[in-house]
Amino acid sequence: MIGTSPFALEAVHRRQHMVPFFHGYLGYAALAGLDVACWDLLGRATGQSVADRLGGAVRTEVPITALITRADAPGAEGEELAQGLAEHAAGVVAQGGFSAVTLKGTRDVRGDVRKRRVVRAGFDSCRDCVGGTSRRR
Repeated sequence: MIGTSPFALEAVHRRQHMVPFFHGYLGYAALAGLDVACWDLLGRATGQSVADRLGGAVRTEVPITALITRADAPGAEGEELAQGLAEHAAGVVAQGGFSAVTLKGTRDVRGDVRKRRVVRAGFDSCRDCVGGTSRRR
């Protein structure tokens, strides 16, 4: 990296493209750190925020969601699982002040729909506060 311009991000990326091949996730983490450092240097050198360098801010706040997974109701199955997830979600939202919940999906789409309905029923004050379509393939 010594002697490489932080303005030449594509050149930096091309030069480092094999790092993850040899170093796996640690390599990705190292490259992410370098990328963030380059963006920071670019912003400082030009007097611009990273948001401006990326095309401008599109919002002033980003909603933070609570992630709810099957592991949040250990040992539960069927309707008991859905109810356990709903109770856990309500507790997390109340304690953490989250405005939304993401419910991690599974391969059982019908079961996911049932769980989502039960969890959503606990949040009647907001229309789209329970989301999540993530599924493992």
